[in-house]
Amino acid sequence: MMHSKGIYCFIVLINFSLVFVIHCQQTSNIPGQQTGDVSTPSPMQFEKTPLQKGMDDLFGMTNSFLDIVMKQNFYDSTGEFNVKTLIEIVNTTNYNKIREDWQAVVHVFGPFAACIIIGLLFILTMPFVGCCYCCCLCCCKKCGANTKDKSDPKNAKCMRITFSLILVACSTLMLVGAIMATLSGELLHRATENTDNAGFVGRLESNVNNLKTFANKAVMAVQTQANYTVDLGLQDVEREINETVLKVVNTIKGKINATSLLKEAEDLGNASTKALVDLENVNKYLQTLKELQENISKELNSIRNEVNASCNQCNTSGLQLNVNFTGLKNVEDQLKKIKDAQNISQFVNDAKKQFDNVSNTINNQVAQNVNKSKQQVQSIRTSVQTELNKINTTVDPVIKVLDTPLNWTSSGEDLINKIGDYVWYAAIGLSCVLMLTVLFYYLGILFGLCGERPGHDVQCCNRGAGANFILAGSVWGFLFVSLLMLIVILLFTTGGLMYTMACRYLNGGVEGVKTFETLLKDGFKWSLSETLNVSDATISGALTNCKENKGLYTAIYLDKKINLDVLINMTDINDEVRKVANFSITLSNITLLTHDLQTQLEQFGNTSLSNISFNEFLNQTDVTDVTGANLEKFAIDLNNTAAQMESANNTAAANSLRNQSERLISLKNNELMSLIMTKDALGRSIKSLQEKSSLTTQTKALIDGIQHAQDYFNTNATSLLKQALNDTVTAIIEIINSTVNNTIYTVKNSIGRCRPVYDAVQGITDTACITFLNPFNGFWFGLGWALFFFIPSFIFAALLKWLLHKEKPYQKRKENFDSPDPHAYSGNMDDNIPLTHQPNENGYGYPQGVTSNGHYNPGYDHHMGSNWQSSPEGRPGQDEGYGYGKQRGSRDSLPDYDAVVYPEHASHQASDYYREQPSKTNYYY
Repeated sequence: MMHSKGIYCFIVLINFSLVFVIHCQQTSNIPGQQTGDVSTPSPMQFEKTPLQKGMDDLFGMTNSFLDIVMKQNFYDSTGEFNVKTLIEIVNTTNYNKIREDWQAVVHVFGPFAACIIIGLLFILTMPFVGCCYCCCLCCCKKCGANTKDKSDPKNAKCMRITFSLILVACSTLMLVGAIMATLSGELLHRATENTDNAGFVGRLESNVNNLKTFANKAVMAVQTQANYTVDLGLQDVEREINETVLKVVNTIKGKINATSLLKEAEDLGNASTKALVDLENVNKYLQTLKELQENISKELNSIRNEVNASCNQCNTSGLQLNVNFTGLKNVEDQLKKIKDAQNISQFVNDAKKQFDNVSNTINNQVAQNVNKSKQQVQSIRTSVQTELNKINTTVDPVIKVLDTPLNWTSSGEDLINKIGDYVWYAAIGLSCVLMLTVLFYYLGILFGLCGERPGHDVQCCNRGAGANFILAGSVWGFLFVSLLMLIVILLFTTGGLMYTMACRYLNGGVEGVKTFETLLKDGFKWSLSETLNVSDATISGALTNCKENKGLYTAIYLDKKINLDVLINMTDINDEVRKVANFSITLSNITLLTHDLQTQLEQFGNTSLSNISFNEFLNQTDVTDVTGANLEKFAIDLNNTAAQMESANNTAAANSLRNQSERLISLKNNELMSLIMTKDALGRSIKSLQEKSSLTTQTKALIDGIQHAQDYFNTNATSLLKQALNDTVTAIIEIINSTVNNTIYTVKNSIGRCRPVYDAVQGITDTACITFLNPFNGFWFGLGWALFFFIPSFIFAALLKWLLHKEKPYQKRKENFDSPDPHAYSGNMDDNIPLTHQPNENGYGYPQGVTSNGHYNPGYDHHMGSNWQSSPEGRPGQDEGYGYGKQRGSRDSLPDYDAVVYPEHASHQASDYYREQPSKTNYYY
């Protein structure tokens, strides 16, 4: 039973110690799990492994701790002691200023330095504490080593449980720290091992190569696309200049409404041509329909007569046509008139050519200015191409800088792998030191809670063995804690400064590099503005531009070096275009409405298409059933009737009906079908003519409009041209400026969008600060965590060890009213009246070597001394010789039963005497 109970306790302790590991693994599967530092998400940001995600909480705690011990921003120029102050001290070698401003230095670095000092004190103090503990334990038999008192003190069980629980908690927290250090070492090992290029070297090379690739491609893209965009924009400008005269002429046309009038006349000419075709079709279809109507009517009459002759009962009233085309008039008059109006389109084209003369006249005057503008456009194109080709000289120094980390990683990859292996071995070894201490404590607690008391003939897994395990854990810990703390201090100083002085400003985005630009400029004498020869260029500004995905031209300040606004200066071109509006040009008269055009238009108006009786035509063409009866059904009925007659032996009549049935089928499939198709075609032609019938009434207004436009131009040609030149020049200049502005904007903001640059740089900083520095700091934080909880673990281990050595349970004292109060013998003299002397070896009374003055009762005959007298009755009496500060009598003359008040500490003789004469143990106060 005891053995199984011990197993259960051990399993519980082990499971409790694994809580942190399980939490780390489960955290990676929690949706939406975030770290303390929220960084900007990016397409190139590497995917964290489950272990990295699980360790985010630890890294967040580590970074928060470092933020606390280094709250001040050392790079803040408004601080009392900042990087500018340090640079000034170094440059002037005035190191006394640090001593003079020590308060400002402490304000910045005080908490950080305090942690180091505390660690150093730990290193110096813990060996001394360990030695003192060992001396007390081994030499002085103190600190739980004194086993003379074998019984438990009062409330020992409660104390054991309390101390055990506290020791379990502290030991488990030590184990958590050891596990944190182990996992951090594993991440460091993975970072240096670089499996599948997922480590420090692989990520660094990948991001730097991405940055170089983008830089090379982006430069080519800027050169190619910018040249193309500028060239395309200048082509648009050149086209606008070439079309200056055409735009002037079109403006004049628009002002006199010539464009719309001539377009209307041209549409009228096209309508005249189509109307001629429709009229010809109407005449043709109408003539055909009249002939078909006559033939079909004759055939139907003949069939009807034959049927009536053979069958008196057959109803032949439906054998007739429902249409009548003979009453429709032909359109010969309209056809004849419209044939004389078929040259309208030709004469309209002749009128349009009148404006060609105007264009030639204007073009001869402005050609020189147009050519100058085109030459200036070509000059701008050449200048832009020349300047854009200089981008390589600006970007090449930056690309060369990127070769340095690549060369370093390629040459030192093997060394980094070896260092990573050593780091891994060290992490395992140091963590095992702490884990072994925890294991000793766990075993001690296990045996202490579940084992039996120590003593003779007990099993080995007893409380005494547990106490020895606890002692082993404490001693083992003391052997290494100073070394571990030294390692923690070294790593804390290195990693802590790397985070507080660098990485914490970059975790929110690499644009935080602006914090270091003062250091780069004043301390290292380097700045991006001097490299690019641009006054206000900054690294943070360039990265911010790339974060916003701006074009490379704007992002890296090429707009300050290659000013497209100056290169593509349209002022001279606009001046040349404006000169066009100042020319004085004389235009000759034009003739838009020639005699032939007017005659043609008037002839078209006289065709009187509106006089055609369109409704009469449509009444006939819209008829659906052209015959009174369905000829096919009627033919079937005739065949059925013929069959009946034949059965009645009327063969002649039956044959006659069959013949008429065949004639009906033939008529339906031939003449009647032709009539229907021709009728439909006539209907379409009539409807087309009806749509054009209103055009004939518009010819008068069209003739008047063209005549008015012609007269207005010939009268106001000069003013019209002047206004047209001004309007055209203004419009062209607006188009030119808009085109150029759009071109410049495209080059600056749309070509070579540099978000990949930001992502690559962010990837580089993440490689250093997340892939490497986070586990580096997590390692020393885990060790420091464990060392912090080693101190309370040691304290409660010492207390618990003392309790576990007790062989006997606590025995409650059996005292009566006459039993003396042992505390009165060692109490304050002002509060108590000391009685008889109590021996020190019982644990009560005055310290060794100090005598006590008691009020002795002479009734006790066993008290020997010159002034001690016994009562003759054997009862207690007043001691006349009592005096304060005087004790006459020898302690050596007392028998052993003076300790009967504490039977557990008395000798056998005193105990026997106490049992034999209990009535003599009365004290009087």
